Amino acid sequence: MQEKAKTSTDFPGYSVWLVAAIALAVKLALYPFSQQVDADAVSRILTSEAWAADPHWIVTGVWAPFHYYLNGLVIMLFQSRDAAPVLVNILLSALTLFPLYYFTRREFSHNGAVAVTFFFAISPVVFRYSFLVMAETPALFFIALTMNQLSLALRNLKWKDFVLAGFFLTLASGFRYEAWLLIALFGLLILIHGRRKQALVFGLAASVFPLTWMIQNYLATGDAMYSISANSRWTLDVMGTNKQVDFEAMLRRIWFFPFSWLIAFGPPLAWIVARQMIRMPGRENFNRHEARWMLPFAIFLLVMIYNSVSGKLLLHQRFSMTPVLLSIPFAAPWFSVLNRSKIRKMFLFGLITIALSMLYTIGGVKPLPRLKDQRIVQFSRNLIPALSPDDLLVVDFAGWENTFYLGLQSGKGRDQLILLEGCSPEAIPQQRIREMIEDRRHIVFLINNGSSLSGLMPELTPSGADTLLQDPDIRLTLIRPDI
Repeated sequence: MQEKAKTSTDFPGYSVWLVAAIALAVKLALYPFSQQVDADAVSRILTSEAWAADPHWIVTGVWAPFHYYLNGLVIMLFQSRDAAPVLVNILLSALTLFPLYYFTRREFSHNGAVAVTFFFAISPVVFRYSFLVMAETPALFFIALTMNQLSLALRNLKWKDFVLAGFFLTLASGFRYEAWLLIALFGLLILIHGRRKQALVFGLAASVFPLTWMIQNYLATGDAMYSISANSRWTLDVMGTNKQVDFEAMLRRIWFFPFSWLIAFGPPLAWIVARQMIRMPGRENFNRHEARWMLPFAIFLLVMIYNSVSGKLLLHQRFSMTPVLLSIPFAAPWFSVLNRSKIRKMFLFGLITIALSMLYTIGGVKPLPRLKDQRIVQFSRNLIPALSPDDLLVVDFAGWENTFYLGLQSGKGRDQLILLEGCSPEAIPQQRIREMIEDRRHIVFLINNGSSLSGLMPELTPSGADTLLQDPDIRLTLIRPDI
């Protein structure tokens, strides 16, 4: 014991608080430089703002509703759609470190838990999406709470802990549908521990939202799984993911999420986690309780790869965040016994992870989300003064991030915005635009020069139009039709 004391050290007990505080401070400092570059994030902000103006119980929809409730309440409380939802997201990302720490400490060790929270806090993908108003960050918070509560429940076997774990997971399932799969996987984990009654209680508590949502969907649309099927139709039919899929595209579908998982960790930590998982069954101090937590991660990742190969799951980096959360605790054993060398390696591995994220050419991995073309930001600053409060703005498709960013920065609400979702003529709601022009509505077009919409403008506005704002370098022109 004396020899160990000389060669090893321990992190202070307050380390998780220090990691969370530093992570929060860094993100708050970087927040002014972040931008909402994801079209889905903008859509969620606009829908949440509309909900804030008219609070109601959402009966059906493509996306799960809890994210609208959360952001709608935040917007209603702080009267800000730009800053408030992002700051709440950042706060939740920092709070997620606490249940992750306590779960990992209980299942592995204190030192390993501190290292795990450090790596999770700096993971480029996790870090990036704390700035984007997406449902992943709040969902991860409740999944982490579920893991911690379920770990406690499996050790002390108190009914209230199984119920509370199920409650946290049903909240997560109201943000992201992948949490529905975790209901089955965590339920299976409880069954493997030989606790059938507890698995039933957990499953019932966790299924409150999914069952309610399916009943509402059925009553509203006749399809209990409307949200899932509508998502699939969008991916397969609108996005056309299975059109012209060659051998190279199929290979990319297979390796995309494992590679995203590696990017989120960085190669050194990914190697440690993979090696710990592989070697765990052969260790002298093999612990079945620890090893069983590998099951949710392994099955979840396989399901993701299957859906990716089938074309039902888009290749977005953010979808790898749940596998990261499920697997990162398995880095803990390597850091359980610490010395100066391992502490230096921990910071070196973190530096490598961050540095590599800056070099990858694959999209969606840089820690700070910013538009690829910063000229759009300057154009957006000139957009609001050129618009009047009564204007309805039609934003031409100029790429997903540019189109939706400009829509958000226009200051217009969802009822005053038409954002084109594609460059094809079919993406233009011609009938709706014609009706608005005929009704002499105050309508303004932000045209991407050379687009399908620009080709239709002579027909839509035969009397001509006034140019309000123009930037030839980025091919954008703001015009008001003469009516």
